[in-house]
Amino acid sequence: MNPATLFESEVFKKLSADYGASDEIFAEIGYGKVAPRKLLIKLVPQEQLKEKPPESGVASVVRRVLGGGLSPGGEDRIKVSGIDDLMVVRARCCNPIRGEKIVGYITRGKGVSVHSATCSNVMNLLYDPERRIDVEWDSAADASRYIVRLTMQVEDRKGILADVSSRIAAINTNITNVEATGADNDHLGRINMAVEIKDVKHLEKVIKLLRGVDGVLDVERSAART
Repeated sequence: MNPATLFESEVFKKLSADYGASDEIFAEIGYGKVAPRKLLIKLVPQEQLKEKPPESGVASVVRRVLGGGLSPGGEDRIKVSGIDDLMVVRARCCNPIRGEKIVGYITRGKGVSVHSATCSNVMNLLYDPERRIDVEWDSAADASRYIVRLTMQVEDRKGILADVSSRIAAINTNITNVEATGADNDHLGRINMAVEIKDVKHLEKVIKLLRGVDGVLDVERSAART
C-alpha cells in the first residue's frame, strides 16, 4: 500500500481523531508507547498481513523518528517491548552482556540504547521517563561473544602476567588484548586485559579465578574503549 494513500484513508483520519492529530500517532510510535503492528492491524485488512509486505508507511515513520531504523533480528539479540526488529545499541559506558539486568532508553537518532541496570549513567538518562522502554535478552537467539575489559592491581613479582594468562587459558577463555604497567612507588603494578565473554556467569567465573592468582590484589571490570 502506498504510504500517501494510507495516510489519506478514512481509517487513518479516524485514528488521527482518536489521538488528537497525526503527529501524535507518530510521536507515540517513536517513544515506544504504541506498537506499529497494532496500528497496522487497524489500517490494513488482516488478510493482507499474512505475507510480509514491503516496509509500511508506519514503519517508515518509526525509521525516521529513531533515525537509524529497523535492524532485522538485532545484532545484540535484544528484544524491545512493543516493537519488532528495532535497532538497538549496547551502551559503551557499561557494555552490558547477556545475563545482566538491562534497561532501554530511546535516543534521538540512534534507536534504543541499552544499559546495564547498574550503570552509573542510568539515573541521569531517566530524567525523561517517557523515553525509557522495556528490553530483554532474546533467550532463543544464538549466544554472542562480548569483549570485556578487566583491570587488575597486582604485586610486582616475576611471572605474574604468565600466571594470569594461563589461568584464563585453563577455562578456554580467549584473551584479545593485554597490557601491563610496571610497579609504582608502592611496588604495585597494573594489568589491563580484554577477554571474550559469553554471559555474566562466565564473567563472574573469570573474575573469581583471577582473584585467586597469587599476587592479584583486585580485579575490576572497566568501561569499553571509545
